[in-house]
Amino acid sequence: MKLAIDLLQESKKTKLFDLENIHSETEKCNNQLSKLNKKKEKLESEITEIDKAIAKLEGSK
Repeated sequence: MKLAIDLLQESKKTKLFDLENIHSETEKCNNQLSKLNKKKEKLESEITEIDKAIAKLEGSK
């Protein structure tokens, strides 16, 4: 009985450790995703500004 409890407790410790690692990796991924989304928004904004400049120049032909 004691051996079964010890094995289950060890299994639980391993799973908790794995869960902590997954949480840490998830945080890293979320931070990276946030940075990428900001870059994406900036690029989209720059493209919009370029499109406006092109339209303005084409309108003054």
